[in-house]
Amino acid sequence: DDLCLLAGRVLSYAPKILFPGNLQGGPQTLQSLFSCAIAGMFVHHRDALISIYSFFYRLLTCGAKELETLMVEGGPVLVRRVMAGIAGAVPKAYLQDLGECLWNAVLLGNKIQARSTLPVAGKLGTSWLYQCLETIPVGVLTNQEKQSFITAVDTSLDGKSMSMRELNKHVKELANICRRNDKATEAAQACLLGH
Repeated sequence: DDLCLLAGRVLSYAPKILFPGNLQGGPQTLQSLFSCAIAGMFVHHRDALISIYSFFYRLLTCGAKELETLMVEGGPVLVRRVMAGIAGAVPKAYLQDLGECLWNAVLLGNKIQARSTLPVAGKLGTSWLYQCLETIPVGVLTNQEKQSFITAVDTSLDGKSMSMRELNKHVKELANICRRNDKATEAAQACLLGH
């Protein structure tokens, strides 16, 4: 709880500590914080979850160029963990936080792709989401439901026809489908978390 709370405050008030340019230690510290927050995403502690999701929000919206390297490697892991949270790894009370985290991670991934010379076809962030949804069995989530969710996220990213509030409705619908019974939740978790 306190680590992510402090890291989030550093991102808000003194980001040069984590993005120091040519100073040593910044990238390793940022990678360690990112890994720690990823590991804590499913802890059953209200304050800790709020701090972790707040840290991710601040990190993903800070606009630092140094974040691109971290997200190319860590973005797929973050999106997969967020999707696991939506599918039932955390209580429904955190769906809005998870929706915002997902939106910001996919948006940042797509921006990285647009500025990058990486040999990756399409939108990088959207491809992370697509890969996650493809791992969920059709018995839990139909292909039409998967495509509908990807379309909702893509539509919300253009900012013209869908708001974050509307995207959160789609996140809640997806969560309800994946959480409709214990068997569906367990199957989704097994695929997304590799259990």
